Amino acid sequence: MTKPLSSFHLGVFILGGGASLRMGKPKLLLPWGDTSILGHLLRLYSNANTTQVAVVCSIGDEKYYCGTRSTCMAD
Repeated sequence: MTKPLSSFHLGVFILGGGASLRMGKPKLLLPWGDTSILGHLLRLYSNANTTQVAVVCSIGDEKYYCGTRSTCMAD
């Protein structure tokens, strides 16, 4: 028997690590249309009714990602 879709919980990890030395800032913060790549992904996952979105980033990059409607984890 299949569960109804309303009983499923979807969580997402966005991988945002990496030095981005040539770019000068984290890749997820680069422009994408009217927002950044991260903003685009957050909008997409918000429209998909995700329960939780977490951005995994490099240690020291938390300052860029915290406060973006997502959980921020540095590794």
